[in-house]
Amino acid sequence: MPSPPFITFEGLDNSGKTTQMSRIVAWLRERGTDVVATREPGGSPQAEQLRHLLVSPSQGWHPLSALLLFSAARNEHLHAVIKPALEKGAWVLCDRFIDSTYAYQGAGEGIAKAPIDAVSQAVVGTMMPTRTFIFDMPAEHVFSRPQEKAEARYETAKDLSFFQRVREGLLARAAQDKQRCVIIDATQPIDTITQDIQTSLKDYLS
Repeated sequence: MPSPPFITFEGLDNSGKTTQMSRIVAWLRERGTDVVATREPGGSPQAEQLRHLLVSPSQGWHPLSALLLFSAARNEHLHAVIKPALEKGAWVLCDRFIDSTYAYQGAGEGIAKAPIDAVSQAVVGTMMPTRTFIFDMPAEHVFSRPQEKAEARYETAKDLSFFQRVREGLLARAAQDKQRCVIIDATQPIDTITQDIQTSLKDYLS
């Protein structure tokens, strides 16, 4: 197993991934693990500035412009936070990463795979996560669950069909990389989900 691990949490808005990541971070720290918890877009000062632009409901970015802005934020985040943390031996847990780009900008917004591949190769290269938890739930739950955060760009600006495409995009990513991706049934009880993730991570702790 690669060490230290780089673990990402993916899913539709309000799927519970952020809550679960916080629980796993606390669990790992209780075990004495050095953990860096971060998020995308954002995670570093420059990337957080781009996040403010991207999540504002008043902004109407062209899909390709959004792809480039998300990628710019990721580049800053990788160099300022993720790579240094992994180099010093810390685990990195990140709320969203490259799979969100393929799901939201690709499947959701309709950007072709080729330009996403090109930009992702330039920014991410070989810095892929070692494990990715994909929180799956019916797209309708995006609108029926309480919001996890105040920033609600997608909830207010997108319709059900958009989230259905995003869900399909996330599941397609999981099917393409079964060794890395673990699908989590996000409709399960919170404690059950936490236990499932802990079980999946025990190979890194042995």
